[in-house]
Amino acid sequence: YTPPSRSLSGLPLFFFFFTSATAIFFPSANPACVTDSVQFTNLSFNAASYHWDFGDGNTSTLQSPTHLYASPNTYVVELIAFTANGGSDTTTQSIDVYGATNAMYWVNGTGQTMNFVDGSTYATAWSWDFGDGGNSFQQNPTYTYTAPGVYDVTLIAFGPCNNDTIITQVQVFATGLSENALQNSLQVYPTPAGNQINVLIEIHPPPSNHPSW
Repeated sequence: YTPPSRSLSGLPLFFFFFTSATAIFFPSANPACVTDSVQFTNLSFNAASYHWDFGDGNTSTLQSPTHLYASPNTYVVELIAFTANGGSDTTTQSIDVYGATNAMYWVNGTGQTMNFVDGSTYATAWSWDFGDGGNSFQQNPTYTYTAPGVYDVTLIAFGPCNNDTIITQVQVFATGLSENALQNSLQVYPTPAGNQINVLIEIHPPPSNHPSW
């Protein structure tokens, strides 16, 4: 603080000099990917030197360093800004580092209703194509097919670092017996019937279009 001086209007003017540091920084990407270098832009005020801790055991004293994370995780980055007279200020910020997105899923169900369970890594959005014109953007959808058969089901998994696609065949079996199938597989004997009749139902699964392995 300095003594006040007089302005042109005759009112005193006051001048204040701040000697404390204010630590501020911004990462170039958050979330980031393990394949990308993160640039930390330092916008600290009244600082003469700096100390960075990137949360993975690595440090730096550069003003605005660049750092490459080796593995996916959530890291707490710390910046200490030092003044010339020994004062300091500290700020921290979490940064999420993701690995590659790999599309994967499992399927189970009964009859023509199938449950699709996502198993993708580092995915944040999903796009399903069930192979019969139906689709979904849910992570774990349940879908009912209108007819039995073999369908090519496509999952596109979207992630912060990349997108990935997987296509697999899903076998859907009929739910119950159709009237024609029941007529062809139902036998009643003897005919004419006496005091006792026998009922024989033969159930044949629908033909599979799976290739022979």
